[in-house]
Order: sequence, then C-alpha cells, then structure tokens
Amino acid sequence: MPKIPIYTIQFLDIPFNERDQQIDAERNLFLDFITKHVFEIALKNQPLFKAVNCDAEYFHDDRDYQNKVPKIINCFIKDEVLTLRAYTKKGIKTLKFWYRLYKEIHPENCENVRFSKESYQFKAEESLLHHYTSNNWIAFDNVKFNDKHYFENGKPANFESKLIGHIRTFLEDIGIDNAKFPFKIKLKQIPICHNTLTALKTNKNGAINKVTQLSFDIQFSTNYALPALFSLGRKKAYGNGVFIKKFTKIIGEV
Repeated sequence: MPKIPIYTIQFLDIPFNERDQQIDAERNLFLDFITKHVFEIALKNQPLFKAVNCDAEYFHDDRDYQNKVPKIINCFIKDEVLTLRAYTKKGIKTLKFWYRLYKEIHPENCENVRFSKESYQFKAEESLLHHYTSNNWIAFDNVKFNDKHYFENGKPANFESKLIGHIRTFLEDIGIDNAKFPFKIKLKQIPICHNTLTALKTNKNGAINKVTQLSFDIQFSTNYALPALFSLGRKKAYGNGVFIKKFTKIIGEV
C-alpha cells in the first residue's frame, strides 16, 4: 500500500475552548469563524484554485461547481487551537494554496503557526489491535431517540454498520482500496446517550438557519491501522467526528 502524505496547520493565535464545544455559544463562534475565514475564502476564489490545479471543494461543496470531490481537508479544534488537516498530495497542495491567500488577507492570524508533516500507510491485521475514540461523532443524518433507543428511518440504528461505512469512505477518499481486506470491529458499547449540537449554520437570503444533529461518544477497536488523528462521519468538515488513536487498551474492552 502506498504511503499517504498528511499535512497539518495549527493557528496558535486562533484559540478555541475544545472542552466547551458542546455549548451552543462556543460552537457557534467556531462555526462562524471557519465559515468566514476558511470556506468563504476558498470558495470565493475557486477560479484561482483551479488555475493552479487545486480544488476548493476539498474543503466544502461549491454550489457553482458541484464536483462532489472528497472532503480531504478538515477543520477542527485540537489542543485548543484552530487546526486544518489535509490528506494526499493534491489535498496538501490545495491547503497550502489556501494558506497563501489567507496570509495575505489575515496576516495578524499567521504570526504563530505550527506546520507538521507525516504519512499514513494502511495495514490490516488479523486481530483487533488498534483503538480509537471520538467525543463528537455524528453517525446519522436522521436519527430519532425514543425509549432509550435510537432509530434510523424507523429501524433500530446500526452504529457498527455506520462506523464501518464511514471508515471505508474515509479510506476510499484518500485513495486506498480496502474492499478486499477483511474488516473486524468491536465497539466498547452501543451509545446510550448523545449530545445535541449545532452541526452547521447556513445563510440564505440573510436568514441564519441552524442545523442541529445528535453527536456521540464512541470508542472502538479494529484490525485496521488508521491514522493517529482523523475525521469521520457527517459534517466532518465542520469539526465533527474527530477520532484519535489510543495507544493503550480501551478500558472495559475484553
């Protein structure tokens, strides 16, 4: 399997309280900021991106283009600061081009910036060896909570199946064909509670529309070796579904 390059930019002068992102006011500050400072700058300059063989839709869908390219540049909060993370050579090239534009527009935010490079190589083991956790995974677009159970389209919500689908999509988006590899996964437990958060905000004809969705704390083990930090699921461009690798066995796992 080829090595997939990963590039991360952290803006040390753009702080956010990572713990309080379930609080609506804090969440809205983050959404407003990335919409204005990241997505709008990228999409309003889409022709400039295309002129250098980049695609602003790696950040977010552009209504004028609708290329439906994978979202391989994610925005989220890590270590209390705004973090942008890109996968693949073209995703990294696009992120670097965005940064050049952003630095011209907002040099005051670019005085203390941390850049890091790494690579990821997919591996599938025979047994469950790798452990991951997230506290803001949005598993479903439409899910109902009734009598301590979750339902999707009137049927019991299948968290395991949804997680497998999200992992396979992530790998496909970064160019890894994993269909022939046997997939094993074990959830620590099926989620029995959730947080309701503003997943995104849209502005149509001057009116702000908030889209709220259910997010979950999730811990799982798998035979797939995944990156130490990655994003999965719904609204991942908006800082949701941020997973980190746990280098010790998950408590309660057998």
